[in-house]
Amino acid sequence: RFVFCEPAGAPSLSGSLASGKRIKLAKVDNFVDGAAVAEIGREPLRHLRAFATEAVRLIPENRLCATMIEMLNVEGVVLEPAGALAIDALKD
Repeated sequence: RFVFCEPAGAPSLSGSLASGKRIKLAKVDNFVDGAAVAEIGREPLRHLRAFATEAVRLIPENRLCATMIEMLNVEGVVLEPAGALAIDALKD
């Protein structure tokens, strides 16, 4: 089973899967700059189009901040926002 995650402020993968074609977001929250894209690439979508929209977890940016702080305070690990996406998705 595959689980994907992307920032809630830049849901280009989930939006593209839902529409069945690449979409370009009019606005992107760039807090998670390493993963926030307005339009998923052609080649990545070609490989991912068989997955259901439900396989994509949208992670709210404020929850991601909490995960980053928790990792710092509990584990002593400093994460950048894109690196914290997968850690946060494991909470669900």
